[in-house]
Formats: sequence, C-alpha cells, structure tokens
Amino acid sequence: MSGVLSHDSLIPLYPFTDQDSLELLNQPPEQVITTCLQKIVGFEPLYEQYLLEMLLAHPGWSGMVRVLEENPKALLEPRDISLAHMIAVELAIEWGILRHKRGDTFTNVVNTPELCEVPLLADYEKDLNIPLPLKVWHEAMEYSLHYELLAALKAQDAPAKPLNVPVAQALFCIDDRECSVRRYLEAANPAIETFWRGWFFRN
Repeated sequence: MSGVLSHDSLIPLYPFTDQDSLELLNQPPEQVITTCLQKIVGFEPLYEQYLLEMLLAHPGWSGMVRVLEENPKALLEPRDISLAHMIAVELAIEWGILRHKRGDTFTNVVNTPELCEVPLLADYEKDLNIPLPLKVWHEAMEYSLHYELLAALKAQDAPAKPLNVPVAQALFCIDDRECSVRRYLEAANPAIETFWRGWFFRN
C-alpha cells in the first residue's frame, strides 16, 4: 500500500512521509487495522463500534469500495481494492496525525473520562425494537420517492424535432461527490446532459 500512496506520488503525502507510517503500511491490512486499533482505541470490545462510526462518517464511500471489492468488473479498469485496505489506510492516517499532534502521550479512547457517557453499540442492539408501523411507513416513504421519480421520467415526452440532441444523458444523486462529476462532464462536453434527484444516502 505504501508504494502506491507515497513512492509513486509527485508530492509528499503526509503522514506517509513519516518512516513509522511507511513501515506500518508495509504490513498486511489486517495487521495494520489491529495495530492502529490497539493504539487509538485500546479496548477490543470497542473496536467494532469505532470502525462502524468511522465508516459512517463518510457514507457512500465505504459502500462503494465494498461493491467494487465484490464486483471488480464494475470498473472499466479493475483495481485491487478492498474494504480492509480502505480501513487500514484511514486508520494509519489517523494514527500518524494523532502521533504528530499529540505525541507519544496520546490518550486513547478507553482512557478518556467521557467514555462512560457514550452509548455503546452492543447496548443499542440489545434494546433495539422498531415498531412494525414505523417500518411500514419508512418503506412506504422510500417507495413513494422511487415511484414519483420513475413516473416523472416516463411522463416527459421528447420533442418531435429536437434542435440539439445530447450525445449522452446521466442521472445523479444530489450529493457533493456526484455533483462534482456532473460539473466535470458538462464542462468536458456541453453535449452531455445531466439530471439530479434527491435520494437517501446508503452506506
């Protein structure tokens, strides 16, 4: 991992310029994850919750990586990428920055005084009981959004003699990440037409 992230880069990528970080990333992803969790969290029962909250901090990206891991042919040029790689790199970056900012006296999660006030994932799952009406209303709301969009697309009739026929059309979610792709496509080729629609962000 370190070769791609630092050796092949034209600019220095901190903290991968640090020797300790480079040595860490030369290990297998699973070992990197375990090492970083031991240093950052320090208590194994909290590892799962820490990783979950870390992945939920950027919804969509972790889900996309997982999809590409399971279906590499989804890319025109397949990449050797996995969710374990993504987690390992992110944890290595986090640990490198913490070590730089806080030094070796960094207080890990298990030793923070506010830990007792943080709701634990295990307690949440144990007490989780979603009422059936709430589930039904939630699924009905999602279905209505899907139906509304598909019905609107179907109802729009193309003009009999269009003056400017686009070379391609693309539909995107209203999302900062996808909006940048929309702007790039439209700037690269004005004949490309893009549309957007608000969806739920799924991880």
